[in-house]
This record gives sequence, structure tokens and C-alpha cells, in this order.
Amino acid sequence: MVQSKQEKKPLDVTINNQGFDDEEWQKALDAEKKKPKQRTPEEQEAIDKLNELKKQKKTMISILRGISIRIPMMIFVQILMPIKKSHCVIL
Repeated sequence: MVQSKQEKKPLDVTINNQGFDDEEWQKALDAEKKKPKQRTPEEQEAIDKLNELKKQKKTMISILRGISIRIPMMIFVQILMPIKKSHCVIL
């Protein structure tokens, strides 16, 4: 019987891909420093994209905060439920 070797999966993991490379990021930050009347349409588009990413980041943090608050409460309730059931007197 011939066995084939299992291929190794790549270990590359993208952690923070927001669609901006360093050059675009720097352009957006430089464009924010300019007055709105002096900005080109491309600079304004970069600023809008940057603002959208900031808004998305804020939303994600809010969701994670809500989850991180609820998980310990769920665990605490699961720990207490058996204790309450064992102390109940059934008549």
C-alpha cells in the first residue's frame, strides 16, 4: 500500500490587512493636514477611506467589548446553576 505525504499548509497569516499600504497611509495622513479647499479629489478619497477604516475599527472594538463582558457572566451563571439546584429542596 502506498501512502501519499500530506502537504504542509502555509503558515502565513494576515493579521492586519486594511487595504492600505504604507504609501497610501502616508498620503492620507498628509492630506488630512491640508485645508479642505486645497485637497485634490484623490486625497479626499484617501481621507474618506481612512475615516471609513477608523469607523470600522471602532465598531469592531465595540462588538468585542460587548462579547468580552457577556462571556464571563455566562460562565458565572453556568457555575452557579448546579449549586442552586443541589441546594433546592423538592417537596
